[in-house]
Amino acid sequence: MIWLWITVTALALITVLGFLVKPRHPRLGWVVIGLAIAAALAFIASASVLWSAPDSSPEQEADYALLLGCGLRNGQATPELVRRCQTALDWMEAHPHGMLVVSGGDPTGQGVTEAAVMAAWLRNHGANAKRILLEDQASDTRENLAFSKALAEEQGLESDTVLIVTSEYHQTRAQFLAGAVGQTALSLSCRTPLIPHVLATVREVYCMANELLELAFS
Repeated sequence: MIWLWITVTALALITVLGFLVKPRHPRLGWVVIGLAIAAALAFIASASVLWSAPDSSPEQEADYALLLGCGLRNGQATPELVRRCQTALDWMEAHPHGMLVVSGGDPTGQGVTEAAVMAAWLRNHGANAKRILLEDQASDTRENLAFSKALAEEQGLESDTVLIVTSEYHQTRAQFLAGAVGQTALSLSCRTPLIPHVLATVREVYCMANELLELAFS
């Protein structure tokens, strides 16, 4: 929610500034207003790209699947994380020989890792524990991809192609980061209710911008 308010407030302030300046400096005022409109359109365009990535064709095979974590609530899975876990469980049932990496550390200091919570949920719902690998050190999506790739290779798995299991609004950035570590990314997304989807997509615009800046200056 905070990212939405930051965006709306910033655009509103720029627009108001333009109207305040316009009576004395018409040209400058219109420039400021134009910048606010351009920024709003650019933001909407970015959000539309990140809104949802199509799932890969079922015929495409990955070396392993990667289930990405998201924040816990009092050490428990949130509804968003449960949706991701259910999507991963469906994949495991449809691919009885596939391996799944669950990735997520404890970035907020709750005393339990996202990976442990996801693995426990999957086991409790019938998943074969021998097919689940835990990557419990990552604190962000970039580390999710890099650390899970390293873990898969340590376990003797091929790692050229990864099936990313996450929320639809998160897929584009996750696939981008997979490419940054040299992987081909396939996608399998869970669906998010409208309001959380909107709020999360607004946040993703800022996250994606940050990833691009880090890549440009690394």
